[in-house]
Amino acid sequence: MNTAFASPLQATVKDSFNNLVPGVTVTFTPPGQRASGAFAGGVNTAVTNSSGVATSATFTANATAGLYAVGATAAGIGTPANFNLTNTVGAPASITATGGTPQSTQVNTAFARSCKPP
Repeated sequence: MNTAFASPLQATVKDSFNNLVPGVTVTFTPPGQRASGAFAGGVNTAVTNSSGVATSATFTANATAGLYAVGATAAGIGTPANFNLTNTVGAPASITATGGTPQSTQVNTAFARSCKPP
């Protein structure tokens, strides 16, 4: 998390005859909360090149793990293209005692078991 995805998002725009369309502005929209991310410099639009492909700015995962979709839209196209992304947990960074503390017992006496043996 808080790491850039390895590849930028790319959307291809075609007309109703399946021809590639250059010069179209594509807007990439991540979710506003929970698992999501942000585009470098806050730039979430790109214009299609001569091959009809719009390439996003670098997209970096936020600090929340989970699955989500980033939508790509363009004027005149009713259905967005969706990029299914996942923010995965990072390497362990801390450890916390969550049970069995605090305890005390007499010297040379076993601590009481807090659960049954397997």
